[in-house]
Amino acid sequence: MVLYAVYLITNDGREMMSEIFQSPKNIPNNTILSALLTAFQAMSEDLTKTPGAAEQLNLSGLNYHIQFFGNFQVVLVTDHESRPAKVLSTIGWRFFKNYAEVLTNWTGNQNLFNDFREDIHQVVKKHLDVDISSSLDPTKILDTATIFNMETKLRNTALAILTLEQATVAEILDELTLEKDKLLEHLVELQELGFIGIKDHEGEDMYFTASLVQQ
Repeated sequence: MVLYAVYLITNDGREMMSEIFQSPKNIPNNTILSALLTAFQAMSEDLTKTPGAAEQLNLSGLNYHIQFFGNFQVVLVTDHESRPAKVLSTIGWRFFKNYAEVLTNWTGNQNLFNDFREDIHQVVKKHLDVDISSSLDPTKILDTATIFNMETKLRNTALAILTLEQATVAEILDELTLEKDKLLEHLVELQELGFIGIKDHEGEDMYFTASLVQQ
């Protein structure tokens, strides 16, 4: 599962803080997102007569996982429908523990929560992959037919990634007779073409294909 963003939002729709692990152009504007989630939650509660009924929203291929903690909610944006319950719970309770007094009289100063960004990074990197590519995921399927029609210089690199599905630079180099600098150039080109994505996995860049995203 790849994590793209974390939001902490008051129940009346005000954003307290967000941490984006993705190009902002690929994720809805924070203000619009807060309003959308608030409206979605209100509709769900009206239909079910249960406070905090909505736990997940799928929007443009992204999954927004929601958990309430009293007067605020934690929202994680991921590439998968599976609920990251451990991460939601840990971030929410840690935030509540650190800022319970601040939240009772919060007037909108988001700078009060800046120190919590480090906590978010600590939590998510233990449990989830963090996307660092310029697109949410590969936009094109990488297969042997596609590789055959590529520039010759990219074919072996593309084939290695297709075989591995996801791999670090070192793992890809093990499959090739290629200098590291050249490989990095090829990886950038393949990403720009939309055939591969990049995510942070335990502190290392991991390259992956669209076939892996769709599993």
